[in-house]
Amino acid sequence: MLSRARIAGFVILFVAGLYLSSLYNYLLFHSLAEILSIIVSGSIFFITWNSRKTIANGYLVFIGIAYLFVGGIDLIHVISFDGMTIFTGDHYYASQFWIGARLMESISLLAGLFFVKKREYKHPYLTVLIFSIVMLILISSILWWKIFPITFVAGSGQTPFKIISEYVIIAILAAGGGVLIYCRKEFDPVVFKLLLASILLTMIEELFFTLYFTNQDVFNMIGHFFKLGSFYMIYRAIVKTGFIDPQKVLFRELKQSEIRYRELSELLPISLFEADGEGKIFYMNRFMKEQLGLKEDVSPEKNRLLDLFRFEEKDILIRMTRERILGMECELVIDDFMKTPVLFYSAPIMSEDNPAWFKGLIIDVTRQKEQERLLIESNLHLEQFAYIASHDLKAPLHTISGFLSLIQDKVDTCPISDKEMLELVTMAQSTTKRMSVLIQDLIDFSMLGSTKTNFSAVSLNSVIHEAILNLKLHIDESGATITVPELPVVYGDFPQLSRLMLNLLNNAIKYSIHGTPPIIRIEYQKKGNLHSISVIDNGVGIDKDQIGKVFELFHRANSEVEGSGIGLSVCKKIVERHGGTIRVESNPGKGSTFIFTLPAALPDAS
Repeated sequence: MLSRARIAGFVILFVAGLYLSSLYNYLLFHSLAEILSIIVSGSIFFITWNSRKTIANGYLVFIGIAYLFVGGIDLIHVISFDGMTIFTGDHYYASQFWIGARLMESISLLAGLFFVKKREYKHPYLTVLIFSIVMLILISSILWWKIFPITFVAGSGQTPFKIISEYVIIAILAAGGGVLIYCRKEFDPVVFKLLLASILLTMIEELFFTLYFTNQDVFNMIGHFFKLGSFYMIYRAIVKTGFIDPQKVLFRELKQSEIRYRELSELLPISLFEADGEGKIFYMNRFMKEQLGLKEDVSPEKNRLLDLFRFEEKDILIRMTRERILGMECELVIDDFMKTPVLFYSAPIMSEDNPAWFKGLIIDVTRQKEQERLLIESNLHLEQFAYIASHDLKAPLHTISGFLSLIQDKVDTCPISDKEMLELVTMAQSTTKRMSVLIQDLIDFSMLGSTKTNFSAVSLNSVIHEAILNLKLHIDESGATITVPELPVVYGDFPQLSRLMLNLLNNAIKYSIHGTPPIIRIEYQKKGNLHSISVIDNGVGIDKDQIGKVFELFHRANSEVEGSGIGLSVCKKIVERHGGTIRVESNPGKGSTFIFTLPAALPDAS
């Protein structure tokens, strides 16, 4: 309300000042009123011209250019007005230039609507050229060719041509206003109202200019006030469209862009931050706060880059403010003990106010590092597989080949008894069986990494029952005793768990003390969401220097007992795929205890 009151007060003072100037000297009033309108016309043009690429309405660009030439003709009207000494004689050029300017203005307001749907005005220079030619023809027709009709006669007043021209101008303006109303959807509501108000004020202005008898009477003065109001409305429409609105749009788009950036940064599962040249962090996204365990707002004094990260490079902060850093490996340190491997990216923020700022992101590469470790292990296993294929498998093949050659030699040189033949064939079959077991173990181990697991609720008693059935022949031959209590239900893959128990029970039987029947006990303890299972035997045990190696692929703790060195590696892999751990405790000569953990089945697991 205060701003409107101030505007109203300014308008009243302005009108009063102009009116007082008319009482002193009408020529002064006329000159002030016309010069003000000429200044407004020039302002309309310059704002339009410099904003023509941002004004998305060809009509406004067209009339903005037109008003430069309307103002130019009005300038000649001022200097040719009665009382100015530039033009002498009783020619009354001022009234002719007035009609010329108003015709150009009204026709432009109507013709410009042809461009109302043009989002980009493509021919501004051609428009300037056309208006320049029209203006030159108008001036020449009045001053040199003198073919423009007389509009004012001293002592008689306005000529019929002048009065009719004023009504024609009013009609053209009315047509322009009607088309403007029809096209109002193409304009901002405020701009539409300003344009329509300008046309209405111009029509009233022209009506008053049909009524005056002399160039200095009250109707002429009132008409000039309406002209100023009309030009001001056009000026407001152009300024709003070409200057105020684009700025609002620009700032709105910048604000929306910032909001979108912030929202995106808060949603991304990547740590984002902004910091200054001293390493003080001013902004962290939600993911980074969670990663650091921060529950409060970021404090630059508490959160410093060098306190959170371990960099090998000493002057890393200087480098961050000058150049991009792409994928530097470092460690994120949380609470001085938890270290997370990350890839660090940063880029300087180019700003005159804050030339040393930079922004960055951190990608947790813990999983990638684990994958790298697994890949290295896999490559090592492949090398060991190649070694087995070239060494352990060749040895049995050479043995079989030797037996066959021996049989052939005996048949060729001397008769061979059936007993001797049977012994050689039996030995060859035994060697072939060892090869088959080794190959099957290799296949089982390699398949563990690619076979799809089907986890469900699994009874460990059922698992062990399955393993005992598969080992029945070995159990009967060795006289082994296996004690199995009531075991829990776990969450796992039945075939893999059967393989796990089969390997552990088979090892307990295989590594028993010669002449002593194996005694095997199964025990378990509940530890939170895990079940700890123990397989205890009274076998030969494992030497202390071998305990740390028993789960390595192809490692054999006791070379006197046949085996591939793969079974316990398979056990370890199965347990780890179930999210558990496995270890061994042993006393040489007294037996071993293999202890592993498995997840407990959830109540609704099936």
